[in-house]
Amino acid sequence: TLYLAADRAPEWFSERSHGHFFYTPTRRGVGRDIHTTLDGLLANASSEDAEALRAKLEPWVRHYLSSTTYEISIPALKDPTLAPAGRTGLILSVLFSYKLCEAAERGGWYQDLKRFAEDCMIDALDATIYPGLRGMVLDRFSSSPLSIARTVGSSEGAITGWGFLGPVMPAVHRMQQVARSTRTELPDVVQAGQWAYSPSGVPIAILTGKLAADRVMRELARGAVAARRPHFSTGRAAGT
Repeated sequence: TLYLAADRAPEWFSERSHGHFFYTPTRRGVGRDIHTTLDGLLANASSEDAEALRAKLEPWVRHYLSSTTYEISIPALKDPTLAPAGRTGLILSVLFSYKLCEAAERGGWYQDLKRFAEDCMIDALDATIYPGLRGMVLDRFSSSPLSIARTVGSSEGAITGWGFLGPVMPAVHRMQQVARSTRTELPDVVQAGQWAYSPSGVPIAILTGKLAADRVMRELARGAVAARRPHFSTGRAAGT
């Protein structure tokens, strides 16, 4: 994730994009073999000369970051008070390899990798959706999977609690069914939190908390109505 402070008003960005969207700079994408190629480059990383490995990995990083999908957030387009007048903050996120970061740290060029990746990300968007972006940058910093792992202790800097390739997803994972994520097998008990829905995370914790509270309020209201009408059976009042 790359955080940018840009010397340009939010209106300039609103003419070119929304406040939160996914964007791929090129229609050809990263290519089918992008991950197997990286695995091959890293196969002997622990024994290979650091500079030789770096020379092979940097072209891969540039190609990947010029072609992969970005999740772009511009908070000031939703709330203008989140940036000073005439300036804009951007949050640019991509999926990235923990093992590549680990190899770079072992070789002594991890900070260089972070800076190089930042440059590649800026160049990719400067050449496409945000022409001139590089000249607008006032400040920047980034977090890699290694940064995330060190900060929150997640496995290899993961941002969700499980992989997406398993045969069974351990939680509700269809957007149309998100309201069901608060249900449990226990009578009168609802659930909320980052594990209630997939993909997990802080936004899901907030969303499911709201959905769970709404469900409790509806159940309490039903119970109150039933209590006022003796000819109805008394409904269970949901609790947290």
